Amino acid sequence: MIALKVTTEYSLLKSLINIPKLIEFLKTHNIKTCGICDNELFGVMEFYLECKKNDIKPVIGLEVNINNNLLFLYPKNYEGYKKLLKINTKKFNNIELSDIENDNLFIVLPYESINLIDSFKNKENVYIGYKNNDEKKNSLLVTDNIIYFPTIRMFNKEDYKYLEYLKELGEDFSSSEEEYFKLNIVKEDEALLENFVSKINIEIPFDKRYIPIFKEGISSFEYLKKLSYLGLEKRLNGNINDVYKNRLDEELKVINDMGFVDYFLIVYDYVLYAKKNDILVGPGRGSAAGSLVSYSIGITDIDPIKYDLLFARFLNPYRAKMPDIDIDFEDTKRYKVIDYVKEKYGAENVAVGLTFNTYKAKLILRDLTKVLKIDSSLFEKFIKVIDASKSLEENKNEVVNKYLKLYPELNKLYDVALKLENLKKNISTHAAGVVICSSPLDAIIPIYLDDNILKTGITMDYLE
Repeated sequence: MIALKVTTEYSLLKSLINIPKLIEFLKTHNIKTCGICDNELFGVMEFYLECKKNDIKPVIGLEVNINNNLLFLYPKNYEGYKKLLKINTKKFNNIELSDIENDNLFIVLPYESINLIDSFKNKENVYIGYKNNDEKKNSLLVTDNIIYFPTIRMFNKEDYKYLEYLKELGEDFSSSEEEYFKLNIVKEDEALLENFVSKINIEIPFDKRYIPIFKEGISSFEYLKKLSYLGLEKRLNGNINDVYKNRLDEELKVINDMGFVDYFLIVYDYVLYAKKNDILVGPGRGSAAGSLVSYSIGITDIDPIKYDLLFARFLNPYRAKMPDIDIDFEDTKRYKVIDYVKEKYGAENVAVGLTFNTYKAKLILRDLTKVLKIDSSLFEKFIKVIDASKSLEENKNEVVNKYLKLYPELNKLYDVALKLENLKKNISTHAAGVVICSSPLDAIIPIYLDDNILKTGITMDYLE
């Protein structure tokens, strides 16, 4: 079986399917190819990496709405994926049918939009998606490029009632009790799917660096070295002994060899901006306090040699990870630092991190209480015996079970909540994460425009 149009929880409150459960389902049923297709690209990186890890071929789709017509785009390769990223950005403004045509992209028109096929110049890349035999027959009158294209929002047919509750929690959407994984599909439909996905092969590279160059026309390393020695001289009142000199030279060599010179200069620069503009900056914390270079150029205010702090805990050539320098800025003026780096490196190259609010135990119970119209005084007594640090399943102790046995309405509430727990509820902004890139971010990752604020379209877990 091949699933091409799985809607996941990343189409917020429109699906019961999350990526970990999806991967487990695919493995259990020996499904070797799967495509997700949401109205955002939030889930792409999690899905892609989990598929690769589990020897499943990932197919990536995006739902776009053009003049009230839903269309579905599938990149054939990495070039097509990059085009999809740009289309994803463009859909936040005005997007036309002509914007989505590309040799490296497949366009799937749902049967309802079959009349749009004549709008495209290259019809080789345009398919009609059908869900039943009638749609299939009528599609074949228009083109040979047809594909079995049912939407999947749940694992089992019995889960449909829970899908209906999602509509109450979010916004209404068109759905059907047929939107579940059908493991036995007609051979001809399967063959069409196999032919379609055989033309798709996406390999996303993870071996490139996107750290901006701090300043064109200078040697970044020589500049960092000069700043470090001048700064250390100032810190030590001109008395740099061999211990400090050797440590500084060793650190500079590691930083240079690992390719993080510009990274240090960028951090130095925006910390300096903050200090010059009356924005309070913390003295430094975490492993970054073990860097003499950071201390010398004013990123941190802790002498690592005086306190016997190790540089290797912060950065070493045997662990090829980005340096992690935690900077604490005065929270009411933090936006000024973000505005500064946007102006310096380009507004399209800088974004705040995206995160999601998730339906944890107490939150899903509270929201469903309104939907199910549970008596508020009864609910308030009940919610007090729920431990917020545990899942709903873990909360099933003697006291909770007594409530569920005595009150059928609470039993129903708990049953629904168990199905919807841990689904993503809405979008939020990462408390601290800001990304600065050497090129427009949407050349590399999905982005998301939220009230004209540029956010990364994937979470901080996948950005590094």
